[in-house]
Amino acid sequence: MELLRRVYPLRWAERVSLAMDALPARALEYAGLLRYLRQFYAQGRLSEFWLRFTFGIAVVMIIFALGFAVGGAMWLFRRAFSPR
Repeated sequence: MELLRRVYPLRWAERVSLAMDALPARALEYAGLLRYLRQFYAQGRLSEFWLRFTFGIAVVMIIFALGFAVGGAMWLFRRAFSPR
């Protein structure tokens, strides 16, 4: 999507890109890291590549956390309702 947004700057491609960035941005905001990323990016101390890389790492962490949460909930459910 990022490549499409850069090659053909269409309005819908920009919207999709912003929607995809919303979840990691919110997670980084809750962690208190987004304001530092904004400052570093505005000062030129952080390139767009590393900003995108940070967002990608945040997405991977969210996916793993959701996986552990669902796995833990399923384990509790099986333990609570399995016959002994």
